[in-house]
Amino acid sequence: MESQAGPPDRVPLRASDAERERVAGLLRDAAAEGRITLEELSERLELAWSARTQPEIDTVVEDLPGRDAGLTDTRPTRAARWIVAVIGNDERSGRWRPGEDTRALALIGDCTLDLRQADVDGAELRVTAIAVVGDVRVVVPPGVAVELEGVSLLGDKRYRVGEAPAPPPGAPRVRVTAYAVLGDVTVMSEPPVRPLDRLRAALARLRGPADPGGSLPTGDADGRA
Repeated sequence: MESQAGPPDRVPLRASDAERERVAGLLRDAAAEGRITLEELSERLELAWSARTQPEIDTVVEDLPGRDAGLTDTRPTRAARWIVAVIGNDERSGRWRPGEDTRALALIGDCTLDLRQADVDGAELRVTAIAVVGDVRVVVPPGVAVELEGVSLLGDKRYRVGEAPAPPPGAPRVRVTAYAVLGDVTVMSEPPVRPLDRLRAALARLRGPADPGGSLPTGDADGRA
């Protein structure tokens, strides 16, 4: 007696570029509302653009409201416009909100702006870094587009980034204008403070151990090998 085979596993639908862009927009809105930080925005954008199926791309935003949800601003109410270190040190890190145009001054001192867990208002953040006989460090997470310009006089301005892929489409951008006089302005990329390990594990389960790349089964649409 022949045994009856069960129903074939349903193949998840492929995600389209339009769906990826929709999710990217949701992520940018969530960052503007203070729901996710800069490092989480950049990491989720990378996951969204690398998602191959609809369940994968839905997982990236499953804990965030849709565009039609009521807006709730959870950001710190006051934006930091100036960060000043005079004959001393000043560091901004953790959850904080830089202004759209933030200025950092290190005068015979050191100033650090760690943007990894910062709340950002839009897709671009501008930083003016002034180092006079001092150092200014700007720390960004991977996946952020960085532009560094300015002038140095008996000082240095530099961007240090490790091995990292190019930022995904729509990645947040940090523009740093440096003025270094007998001092240094350094922009560096460092790993996330709180990486999205749980989200990455959920995506790995969707793809399955035998299909880490998320590819569809071999054979044509009728299931013939």
